Parts: sequence; C-alpha cells; structure tokens
Amino acid sequence: MADPTLAVLLRNGSHASATVRYALKCNDVAISYSRTPIQIPIAQQSPELIDLGYFRPSITCTGIIDTVGEDISNLGNDMDAAYKATAGMSSFLYTRASTAHPSVFSDGGSNSAQRYFIPYKNALEEAVSTWIYLTGSTPLQLEIGDAKFPIESYDGYLDPGSASNRFVSGQVDNHSTGGAVYEVAIQQSRFALNAGREDRYDFSIQFVAKGRIDMPSFAIDEKQ
Repeated sequence: MADPTLAVLLRNGSHASATVRYALKCNDVAISYSRTPIQIPIAQQSPELIDLGYFRPSITCTGIIDTVGEDISNLGNDMDAAYKATAGMSSFLYTRASTAHPSVFSDGGSNSAQRYFIPYKNALEEAVSTWIYLTGSTPLQLEIGDAKFPIESYDGYLDPGSASNRFVSGQVDNHSTGGAVYEVAIQQSRFALNAGREDRYDFSIQFVAKGRIDMPSFAIDEKQ
C-alpha cells in the first residue's frame, strides 16, 4: 500500500492511466451512505416499507496541506513525464501488488509503479476547482488505504462479475486489507489559514461517490 501516513490517494483517472496523482495528508476520512426507503403509514396498522435500493455515498477528507512544496530539488522538468508540472512537490513511488488474474478485477488498476506527489495548497486548490468527473474518459478516483483485498478471502483476485466468487476460499493470506477505491466527483472544498500557522492550511474536501468499484453491481473492469 501507499505510505501509511499518506494512504489517501486522489487522481484524475485510474492508478495506471491518471496524468496527475496526489497523496493527501489527511487527519480524518469519513465515508457516509444515505439511503431513501419509503415508509407508508397505514391507519391502526404497522406501516409498510418500500426499499428500492437507492443509495448515495459521500466522502469527506480533512487534513493539513503545506503552503509551498517540500522538495526544492524537484524542478518539474517538462521533458520528464513523471515530473511534469510538479515543481517543488515531494513524491514517492507506489507499486501495486502483482495481478494474479489480469482478466478480473484487481484493486482498481494495474501493477505498474506510479509516482504520487504531495501537493501544496495552490496545486490542490487548482485540482479541486478544475477537475471534472467524466464517465469513461476521466473518472476521478479516490483510493483510501490498502485496496489489495477489499473482501475477505476469495479465489485469487475479486471478480466483480461473479457474486458466487466473492467469498470463495482462496489463498490463506488473502485476508481483507480494508481499503477501497471510489469513483468520485468533487462537491465542495475549504482551505483555512490559522494565525501562527502561515506555513500550512487546514483543508476539507467533500466528494459525492459511486459505490466501491469492487462491488459487483458497480464495478469497473479496467483490465490494465
């Protein structure tokens, strides 16, 4: 997984296809699901319940972001695609686990090593004000924690197209890692500068999200 202290990854695409990949310094992440069942009252009887299965996930990330980048040696050489337009940002390489079965879902991306940058305030502000969720072409993704095994023990990697395989016993070490990948759209963001802490901002970003991409009904078969 990513650095344990930087395990919230925001990117404008999948792990393999994104052109900008950020790692956020988050103090708190909250994942909420809003449901809308219908309760029909009946005189002198127990009410009827109708649940059509609507749900609306939302995610809120709060944390601290520096005013300037922390790696002055990173000049953002435009000739190097890995560092393009990332002047001054610290970075690290994130390599996913090898894909055992590339024909089925594997934690939202490929096993390629990709570089993630720790944005400073203006870089993140630019992202939240300009990035747009576009189905198919630029599906913004938010990865939280280690998404290698979202569900406990299954036969190799999770196949979202086969509900019967979700809980089939697989390798003994295929225990749930607790992480998840979501397709998101940015709903609101806030940056707060506090007196005496002019070198950093407190930030909060609210996302509306689709269901976890490993869920069978909403999965994305990236096959990368």
